[in-house]
Amino acid sequence: MKKKILSLTLVLVLILSLVPVVPVVAAAPGTYNLGDIAAINAIITNNGLDVPLAPADGSSVPAEWGTLQGGHSVFQVRWWYSRADEPNQRVSQLYIRNYNITTLDVSGLTELGILDLTNNRLTSLDVSNNTKLRRLELNSNPWKHLM
Repeated sequence: MKKKILSLTLVLVLILSLVPVVPVVAAAPGTYNLGDIAAINAIITNNGLDVPLAPADGSSVPAEWGTLQGGHSVFQVRWWYSRADEPNQRVSQLYIRNYNITTLDVSGLTELGILDLTNNRLTSLDVSNNTKLRRLELNSNPWKHLM
């Protein structure tokens, strides 16, 4: 009986060794919307924030984007799927508090629902493209123009 099992095992190993192995190259579609990643990366770069950038392919976001607090500074991005058929997560909430930012372009974040820019140095902000915005926190900024 042991000889039969050993023989069958050897036959199976030989058969499997003849099967060609085809490497599987998994396309890594982005988990996060590429436009949103570009917009957040631009906000970080344009304002010289000490926050890591995300890969441009949308495959991941830095853990620091979850909650980054340096003293009283807060940089947080929250994501969600805007529709059932949406393949990538979209930015739904953005918190940038106490960073002394002076300029901000959120026009590409079209699914943005909450924007908190408390205690910065913004003098103007255009949110006319952010039609899903339901909460906007702008306390302690030297405002001149808001659209």
